Amino acid sequence: MPLDPPMETSSEGIAAIKKREGFRSTAYPDATGYSIGYGHFGVPKSMIVTEEEATDMLLADARRAEDAINSLVEVPLTQNQFDALVSFIYNVGTGAFQSSTLLKRLNEGCYGMAAAQFPRWIFSQGHESIALEARRNEERDQFEGTREAMA
Repeated sequence: MPLDPPMETSSEGIAAIKKREGFRSTAYPDATGYSIGYGHFGVPKSMIVTEEEATDMLLADARRAEDAINSLVEVPLTQNQFDALVSFIYNVGTGAFQSSTLLKRLNEGCYGMAAAQFPRWIFSQGHESIALEARRNEERDQFEGTREAMA
């Protein structure tokens, strides 16, 4: 059963994603393509954006993450938990979240076991990433309510 009522990312959650992603006005290589702005993936390598355009892209991408959480999560969430999940999905994608042990544990009502899954998602192209490790620790702490949203 989906979340009812549906939740939305808080302004603190958006600020946390902005800080974690960082802003880049020109397209940059990212995994198997190019990203721009605040980590918006799948753009031409010649693309350039303003911060306002990048924020609009971030908000649209966050909406897709929100829709995934609102339809896939079957247990109540705090705002911090929701925001942390939006950040996670923003980075790994809806498909990865949908098939994750994190979602499975969460829907079992095992919040602590779900939080313990964040640090497992630290690999990029088969290699451990120090940046992803730091991000996952921040997301886990945000999920657990032990760290502010990094606004």
